[in-house]
Amino acid sequence: MARPKKHTSEKLSKSLPPVRCTETDYESIISRAEEAGLSLTEYVRQMALAGQIVVRKSSADFSLLEELRYSGNNLNQLTKRFHTNGVEPQELRKALDAHDQLLRKVMGVL
Repeated sequence: MARPKKHTSEKLSKSLPPVRCTETDYESIISRAEEAGLSLTEYVRQMALAGQIVVRKSSADFSLLEELRYSGNNLNQLTKRFHTNGVEPQELRKALDAHDQLLRKVMGVL
């Protein structure tokens, strides 16, 4: 008697891209799959579907970083104007001080 046909939803017809890892990671994953009594493919599939991901929280203040980016852009434009004309724009020193102060905030000095 032949084996019953699998339903379309049960067929493993799709594949995922290869996963790159270090030699140590690879050995650890193989070891865990063996301990679980699963093939590497089944272990990776189950971990992808039911495993837990620890989300790393960033300590960066993104609004402050955005402000630093804008400040750097202004400083860049003023410096370019200085190099083009040979005359220091009045705003250059003020922009440099503001940028320095923002940089200190980002670095946690202030």
